Amino acid sequence: MQRSRILFLAFVFLTFATVIGLRLYRLQYIEWRQYSVKAATMHRSVLYSPGPRGEISDRYGVTLARSIPEIRVTFLLSELEPVRWVARRIESILSSAPDGLYPWDEEAFHNSLEQVRSRFRMQIAQGLTPLEVPWLKRIDPATGARIDRIIRRRPENYPGVRIQKSGDGMTLLLDPMKLFAGEMAIRRLAMEDQRWTPDELWERVSKAYEKVQDKQISMATRDWMFRRKRHLLLTGLNPDLVIKITLNPEKWPGLYLEEVQNREQPLQPLLSKLLGRTGVVTKEKKDQWEKNEEFIIDHLRLKDLRTIQSLRKVAHHSADQVGRSGLEGYLEESLRGTPGAQIRTVDARRRPIGGPGELIEATRGENVQLTIDAELSQAGIEWLRDAFEANFMSQGLSVPDYKRAALVVLDVKSGEVLGLSSLPQLDLNVYKDADRYRKLSQNDNYFSDFSIRHSVDPGSTFKPIVALIGFSEGVVLPEDKILCQGVFDPSNPGSNTCRNHLYGEIGIEEAISKSCNVYFNEVGNRLGLERLISGGRQFGLWDPVLLPHPGSSEYLPFEGLGVEPTKNPVGSAIGRGFELTPLQIANAALLIARRGDRIPLSIFMDPEAPATERSLKSPESPLRLQARHFNVVTKGMKQAAINGTARKSRLKNWNAAVKTGTVKFKKANNRHAWMMGFAPAEDPEIAFAVVLQHQPGSGASTAPVIEQLLEWLEVNRGRRFGS
Repeated sequence: MQRSRILFLAFVFLTFATVIGLRLYRLQYIEWRQYSVKAATMHRSVLYSPGPRGEISDRYGVTLARSIPEIRVTFLLSELEPVRWVARRIESILSSAPDGLYPWDEEAFHNSLEQVRSRFRMQIAQGLTPLEVPWLKRIDPATGARIDRIIRRRPENYPGVRIQKSGDGMTLLLDPMKLFAGEMAIRRLAMEDQRWTPDELWERVSKAYEKVQDKQISMATRDWMFRRKRHLLLTGLNPDLVIKITLNPEKWPGLYLEEVQNREQPLQPLLSKLLGRTGVVTKEKKDQWEKNEEFIIDHLRLKDLRTIQSLRKVAHHSADQVGRSGLEGYLEESLRGTPGAQIRTVDARRRPIGGPGELIEATRGENVQLTIDAELSQAGIEWLRDAFEANFMSQGLSVPDYKRAALVVLDVKSGEVLGLSSLPQLDLNVYKDADRYRKLSQNDNYFSDFSIRHSVDPGSTFKPIVALIGFSEGVVLPEDKILCQGVFDPSNPGSNTCRNHLYGEIGIEEAISKSCNVYFNEVGNRLGLERLISGGRQFGLWDPVLLPHPGSSEYLPFEGLGVEPTKNPVGSAIGRGFELTPLQIANAALLIARRGDRIPLSIFMDPEAPATERSLKSPESPLRLQARHFNVVTKGMKQAAINGTARKSRLKNWNAAVKTGTVKFKKANNRHAWMMGFAPAEDPEIAFAVVLQHQPGSGASTAPVIEQLLEWLEVNRGRRFGS
């Protein structure tokens, strides 16, 4: 009984040992090449992902600019285009043969392979399937055997290459479908995507390969460009095509899918000039990063996630969207995200093995909320367009395609910019059309936001400011009257004229409401140029008026400052010979509305700094003004809507205080029409400025814009302006 048990256990042991032995024999002597290739072609790499930029939103959380995921195709030259390396490896083997037997160098082998490629392309174009072709015949048996051993040991280095016995010698055969599988994948991709022809798409690969061959570039850089760099091929891939590539990666050798972040403005062209644009990383930007000891992390040969973690705070990604202009450029450091990284292992067919390794997630940049009301700004665009067109149509003139106009709306209590509307609007697709971009660049300041950057003569909207400067300097008193006979200088009757009212002595209220040129010519003459300029600066003219972002100490670089007057204080006093932006005029109106209580303007929501705190940041104005000075100017502006230059409007219904302005040019029907003011006249809620440029209407023709503004704010934002 005991003997039988021992025999049974021995049988089981021998059976188990035999199975293990046979399996080991199969692995070591039969299937070793297959598993050796799999092991050699398994690839472990660190994949980097760009961090999404922060969002820009309006005061109500409406998204103005955001990053959205997008799939792009990149390629590795070493996998996509191995032809040069196949030629080099074959040449290195044959060079060990007896002298003179194989007298060809690497270039000759490469040229020969390119001839095979030419035939391959012709066959593909004809719809044929290229077959295996003999490439090198009559190879001596010893050399042939050596080639065979090397190919069997590392077949991944010789795609589509095999050797077979042929008579007394051996022949090296090529399978074009394997050797040129990368090009075949590119051509298949072009046919599936249909945005580029196969030749156009392959040209991108050729250009990348030319850089690798540039001997002026260091060998280390060229090696990195060939072996490791992922060159961009296509962006915005169709989801169906993404699925095809993902499920069958072996059919797309050398091609890799990457998720990157694309930037979009959902409401564009609204506020596009203010928001600015982003673009790919430029050489200048790379040089700047290098100077600041910042890194493009996916260009570094890093595998330790701890090292990556320590560098990522000062790292960028080559696929990062970088701010080029506007708020995108100004807020680059706040908006930009932080790249992430993960370890990925793929098999011989480039299928992922297991899950991703230790992960460092990409982090989003800081979100920025603006004080601007996007819905109000969009409505303002329509009001400007309607008023501009109405002025031309009322005189039977054709409406030009190119319209220049702007509307600025400010909150009097907080100093927040509520609305920015400007024409022409900017379609960001213009940057993708070189001819269109070049044509539009010829238009003066086309790419500038007309509401905050572009400046023009302010005309009579400058007069209330002149009156207050005159009061401060003591050159005129609120109760003073000045004689107006229709011309400032009788010896020069064609200059500085006034035809807005009956002639005779006129006081400040009527001078503002009726826009008397002579009155303000005289005040300007008494002030002189120096006092006029210094007084204007106290109203925020020719200086930045927008507060920097809370995270920055720099003023907005794209805010326009205008042009100071350099001569003729008489003409300057009626708003000619110098330039201001609509934002600066609106800011001056806000200061009048606040009766001289200064407060800086902001387009950034800063919950940690309420309006009362921001007002304390403003230095006291050196202007010697009292409440009565502002009251008399406000009465004149209020009268303008009742019996003055804006009397035909409905602005009196909202108790608005306004000042119109008309800047005339020598060319007929060419005027800048302005209006600035605030509402209601007592305890004001908003201040505003509007301008329609190069059109036939007078300053009063802007009134429909402000009428619709006030009505819209009452209906949609619950404000009340009625008396």
